[in-house]
Amino acid sequence: MIKNFLNWIKAINIKDIYSFRNQVPIKEVNYAGIDDISKKEDYRIAISQNGKFIVTFDTANLRIKILENKDHRPFTSSKKEVNSNDNNKYCGLDNLDELDDIGQTITYFKINNDFMIEKFYKEEYKPSLCKVDSSDSDIINASDFEWSIDISNMQEINDGESFILIAISHINVNMDMRRTENKKIDNKKHDYKKENLNKIRFKCSSLSEKYELKDEGNKPDEACDIAINMKPRPTNKISEIKKGIAIYRFDLKKNQNGKESYDFNTVTCHYSNQISGICRFIDDSSKDDSKSLNDSRIKRFIILNFRGIYNFEFDDHFDSFNLNEKFEYPTNIRRELDIWYTDNCMKRLLSCIYDKYFFVPQYKNDVLLLKVYDLAKMELETTIKKSKNKNYFTLNSNDNAFSFSRLQLCFTRGNNTIRLYYIKNGLEVALKSFKEIERIYLLEFIENDEKLLIIGKGPKKEGLIFAIWDLYNTGKVELIEIDDFPTIIIENFGTHLARASGNILHIGNNGKVSSVLKKIEKELKMKKENEKKVDKEKMDKVANSIIKLLGKKPDGKPDESHNIHYNEKHMNFKPIVSEKEPWMLGDYDRHSYCLYYHNQKGAEVETLQLIVGRSTVQIWHQIQDSSRNKDELPNNGEPFLEYIWTNRIPINQEREETKLRIKDFKYGSNVGLHEKLDDFHLKVYWYERKDNKENSKRKSMQKKKSMK
Repeated sequence: MIKNFLNWIKAINIKDIYSFRNQVPIKEVNYAGIDDISKKEDYRIAISQNGKFIVTFDTANLRIKILENKDHRPFTSSKKEVNSNDNNKYCGLDNLDELDDIGQTITYFKINNDFMIEKFYKEEYKPSLCKVDSSDSDIINASDFEWSIDISNMQEINDGESFILIAISHINVNMDMRRTENKKIDNKKHDYKKENLNKIRFKCSSLSEKYELKDEGNKPDEACDIAINMKPRPTNKISEIKKGIAIYRFDLKKNQNGKESYDFNTVTCHYSNQISGICRFIDDSSKDDSKSLNDSRIKRFIILNFRGIYNFEFDDHFDSFNLNEKFEYPTNIRRELDIWYTDNCMKRLLSCIYDKYFFVPQYKNDVLLLKVYDLAKMELETTIKKSKNKNYFTLNSNDNAFSFSRLQLCFTRGNNTIRLYYIKNGLEVALKSFKEIERIYLLEFIENDEKLLIIGKGPKKEGLIFAIWDLYNTGKVELIEIDDFPTIIIENFGTHLARASGNILHIGNNGKVSSVLKKIEKELKMKKENEKKVDKEKMDKVANSIIKLLGKKPDGKPDESHNIHYNEKHMNFKPIVSEKEPWMLGDYDRHSYCLYYHNQKGAEVETLQLIVGRSTVQIWHQIQDSSRNKDELPNNGEPFLEYIWTNRIPINQEREETKLRIKDFKYGSNVGLHEKLDDFHLKVYWYERKDNKENSKRKSMQKKKSMK
């Protein structure tokens, strides 16, 4: 018996033992049927660094959904460049009337308290809303635990494989997000153990048909039964969820059927209950490489908590994740956490993170230092130094708002003043205050980094104010107010709002994902249409009130060659010039229009007159004031030329047939930059004679032909 056992031991191959130890457990999970929500939904949203993919997470019912952003606005090197994905490109203002729900489901699944996938749902599955209140036994103190979620860009491997990674962390606030027992962090001691995360693979049964992202004609199939090849677990309760992290790798395959769609049948989960914190995938895209503007590889996966930044090493196929290194926070952040944050510091850490940057404002001796760290390289990127008065530093650090473009950094302390800096050298390039905004909540570069979106609160109104600052073309600021935009978003910017690379998304209490920029553009389009309508009504009203009279000659007789036009509000207008083309020897047609006339209490009279002559358009200006000396008035109170335009017709062609002819003249409203000056639209045309030499040449050619 013993001899047979020893022979069996010898027969075992050492390689087989190693393979057994590294074998990944596989669980088969099928698609679920009817599965109603048992608790009131509590959603979170995250967006990939390039803005193309979205993940939503119902933390109450542990349901996760991966979506493709149908309103994706990729960064392009030129305005004419079009996204290669024709089915998923930003379509501009002409397609704003499409559905507001911009998320197209790729996969939808539910996890249990141990981060294990429990069931999948069909892509079009929509659970019924919760109709019962959560019992007290299912709820724990909200301050004890927090959630963090993130999603990576699509990772394409050389051998044709593609992956999307989702990271979730259930954060124990008392253990990982606050200082306990008045103990400070000792950076010299390791508070973590280098180890690989646990791994399990879930294989989902394939559906009978493929669900294409852009094929909305498919009808939902009949519900199928749940079939899960794993041991039964107790009923989910939030209070039972442990702290920890989980990274889900979805193996995707893009269908080659002419439509943008993805299939997957395997999900690998890496998990651990030893650590929790804010989870982030850090991409290392080159800002100077146009090919990598929207596609980049994951450089790091990190967890941030009270103690520091934990780095996880992984292989090219994301088959393993190993906690291998810890990075310390900058000195001033470490000091701030140790002294001030006996409670949750999650909001403070989130206020420092954007894209791949860790942003640290530091105040010392009335000097503002803005330090920017690159999380991909784990090194200082740039330092901006700015002197400021003491009042500038009284606001809470959590009120900071900032955003990064490929060249610039914009920053505000939460008030109504924004500063722009070059990232490369730290130079300040712009400073602007917005009197219409009392407090700024969010900044984001949009439209190829050419404009800046500002979300803030007005000084009087309770709702949000959206402002779009054109940074390069005009410097103009457009203000938009959206009545139906939820103001409660102010309280949960970090959970219900996601932004990246000029894409800003919002998730509602019903789990619906919408584009903030799309809402703004719709409102802006309606605003412009209303303004055009109002302007047209004003122009029509002004046009109907235009009065036309004949001018007068020096002897007081009517001048039939001089037509005078003005509207009813300028009844006392009198032309200040009559003939201003001295090269014209005879009589010729002129048309004068009153652009502005103001008589202030009978003393100061200011007049602007436009006159169209034989070959020029001129604007004349006169200011008269009987209470002042002529020396104090422009041009001694006489008319002076403000503007002249000529058609540059040759003098040898100057005659009645080639005169300027008015095709259209319209008065407009006086709303805008020049409130006292009426807007106007003037369109003129004229005829020109052909060169006499060319005519004589043609005649001689005709003579020669006739002689032959």
